[in-house]
Amino acid sequence: AVALALGLGAAWYVVVRLFQFEWLPDMPVVLLTLGTGFGLTLIIGLLGSLPILTARPASALRAL
Repeated sequence: AVALALGLGAAWYVVVRLFQFEWLPDMPVVLLTLGTGFGLTLIIGLLGSLPILTARPASALRAL
């Protein structure tokens, strides 16, 4: 959340102060991009941890 806030703040500064344009982000596109990134990260993380989630606890602990 902090990185997102810093990025948006920096983008606002560049667009408004340096380029002297209006700040008009397309919020549906921004939210769709964030949601897609969140969803892909969640799916990839779950798929990567699926083998350990399906293993029996005793077997997984012995393998560590």
